[in-house]
Amino acid sequence: MESARLYPEWLTNLFWIGLVVTLFTIGYFGYQGFMFQESRKAAYQKGQDHIIAHFTEYFDDDPKAYEAYTKWKEEASSVPSGK
Repeated sequence: MESARLYPEWLTNLFWIGLVVTLFTIGYFGYQGFMFQESRKAAYQKGQDHIIAHFTEYFDDDPKAYEAYTKWKEEASSVPSGK
């Protein structure tokens, strides 16, 4: 009776191997998802820095455009909300 088992040894080993592979896969794709979010944040920041540098250079080259922009910005911020 001691050597009798409910499941064969190969099936038990297959179960454990499947469990390890499943956990490894979940961990791997979880890490990849995390790294994807980090790369998106980095790309967003890079684009934001680029556009700020672009507008700074543009306004340095054309002071009249900067004056028009500041005037527009003041007018846009002083518009009543309509309530």
